[in-house]
Amino acid sequence: MSPVATKPRVLPSDQRARHLATRLLLLSPTEGLYTTLIPRVAGPTGDRTAVVTTQSLRAPHHAILDVGLSGGGQVPLPGDVSRAHHGILCLDELPEFRSPVLEVLRQPLEESITRR
Repeated sequence: MSPVATKPRVLPSDQRARHLATRLLLLSPTEGLYTTLIPRVAGPTGDRTAVVTTQSLRAPHHAILDVGLSGGGQVPLPGDVSRAHHGILCLDELPEFRSPVLEVLRQPLEESITRR
């Protein structure tokens, strides 16, 4: 019998993000309450908004604007960084993001302001 050479399976970036979403951890009750407040600020959710119990996963497209990532605008809304609070912000294909978008993240990362 001859050995069969197999290559490791490489997932496309969208499938990697979906696979990562299956590995998200449960939040503590306090973290869940804080994380639940962000969608309420982002827009009308009504009385049907449940408490968030698992980490969120945000995987913005590389064409996102800096306002979409950091938040703000004429009507201030939270961006993907805020929506990934107590979760994961997946910036796949990082070199393809525009420089103003990456500049939004530079200072907090350099100053180690990000926390778990």
